[in-house]
Amino acid sequence: SRACAPFAQLGALTPDPRHAALAKWHLRRIREPSAYAMRMMSFCDPVTPAEARAVLGDAVPLEQLVDAGLLVASDAGVVSAFVMNLLADLYVLSDDLSSGGDAVMGAAPSTKSLAGIARPRGRTGSALDLGCGAGTVALALAQRCDRVVATDISERAVALARVNAALDGLENIECRVGDLFEPVAGESFDIVASQPPFLPRDDAAGPTTFLFGGPRGDEISMRLFRGLRACLSPGGSAFLLAEWPLIDGDTPVDERIAEALGAPANLGMLHLRLPDASIDAHCARYATIEHPLGGADYEVAVMRRREHFEKMRIRALQPMVSVVCRNEGQPGWISVVETNGTAMSRARVDAMVAARGLVARGPDAVRAARLRVPEGVAVPSDGVVSAVHAAGTAAAFTDEALAKVEEALLAGQLEIVAA
Repeated sequence: SRACAPFAQLGALTPDPRHAALAKWHLRRIREPSAYAMRMMSFCDPVTPAEARAVLGDAVPLEQLVDAGLLVASDAGVVSAFVMNLLADLYVLSDDLSSGGDAVMGAAPSTKSLAGIARPRGRTGSALDLGCGAGTVALALAQRCDRVVATDISERAVALARVNAALDGLENIECRVGDLFEPVAGESFDIVASQPPFLPRDDAAGPTTFLFGGPRGDEISMRLFRGLRACLSPGGSAFLLAEWPLIDGDTPVDERIAEALGAPANLGMLHLRLPDASIDAHCARYATIEHPLGGADYEVAVMRRREHFEKMRIRALQPMVSVVCRNEGQPGWISVVETNGTAMSRARVDAMVAARGLVARGPDAVRAARLRVPEGVAVPSDGVVSAVHAAGTAAAFTDEALAKVEEALLAGQLEIVAA
């Protein structure tokens, strides 16, 4: 409801638990089913059995949901055994991450961002959500794809993904258990999306599947890139979100990814690089997952993580979304774009990929293309770009002027007109 809307974004995944406490205080003052639902499902705040029934209705008895393990009833009241978050019009059940161990991550902010970039603009054939967790990305893809496969090494994650698919009425999602590409061996997909575990793991860390990618943090990500080409259909695209350790003396990340993928022929690689993350801030933030309310154990966890970074010589972390396109019969290309972290839409990513693919095909392809200044972008004062915008083509331009056209394409000052 409108009264509950200000608290919907806080949820149980808020990085500051004090915000959740304040949201509970406000929600307890709203006497309507939507507030009861948010308390019970998103903030782990028990409600009375009568309030729970007001939310659930009479279709399924409250006692049956308790017996099934979806809800927990105690002297304190009724509360969900899981955390519910929203992705647009989709419901996503996941675990409270502070439980550690085999907890399953749901619609975290970064996962929502990946879902927004990977979700196609039009109807698409097949998609793979690799390392699906609670199935957040798979749910978003299933609204635009004929068939989606969601895989995870965690049986609990796959079970929750199935529950979420049923909860949202999506019947085109198949969920499988297994490590990376093993559950889909021999298959290929038009879209592959993944947010692999990427945290550096110290020796004392617990067995938290969804967090740790190895001692450096990028071991699982590199394994993923090594197996990606065979899983991507001709003309398909992959969208991968990770944080990469920056270690003095290492080969640049984009070059390491290209090596893992094999020869770049027929592959376009766009890396959207966000500002480097401070390892101090990283250690402080992720320790709150284990110890959300701070205290002495939180301090120990922060210092333990920070010591591990020092041991591994990790000086910073590089958040990055990598887009890999398999373009049969076309030259390969690699482009690293610095971005400030604002939400990146699929339409914008597609435009960036198309521009780079066009430039990679050479001057004749650029001259033959229909071009324009994108909507919402002021026509640059550069005479060459203005002339191309007016004519719709760069067919008559000299090589020197054409170089400026290519620069404008890569800078987003020109875009390709769809055929």
